[in-house]
Amino acid sequence: MQRPGVEGGYGDGVEAPAQRRELRLVGDEVLKMVAQTLLSNMRSFDFVFRWGGEEFIVIIANVDRQKLKNSAERLRVMAQNAAYKNGKDEIRVTVSIGGTMALPPDSIQSVLARIDEFMYMCKERGRNLCIVDGSVCHPE
Repeated sequence: MQRPGVEGGYGDGVEAPAQRRELRLVGDEVLKMVAQTLLSNMRSFDFVFRWGGEEFIVIIANVDRQKLKNSAERLRVMAQNAAYKNGKDEIRVTVSIGGTMALPPDSIQSVLARIDEFMYMCKERGRNLCIVDGSVCHPE
């Protein structure tokens, strides 16, 4: 059955030759690049929100669990392959994504709690990972 799927992601790794201070100065630009990468790879009726700090929420309409996993893995790889150019330096980021299906009788709080739990699981397992409903996503 097709239902809404919700993914939460956060920038969890930065690879850059720049000094830490310089990195902070371009942090917002890097987040914009990640957001643009997400937006450009979603359907017109899906939604991408900056949730706070380095976190994003993605609401994907009409998916089943496997499609949600495929979407999460695709977005993770897209973010990993994107690069922000700061002069001659290139800044790369990775993301961890926690996803879940929104099913009755879910509340907004219960969905957000699950994606937060799955993002934490990604962090514990080394980051640059996606977990949907407790299961690690693997490329098809």
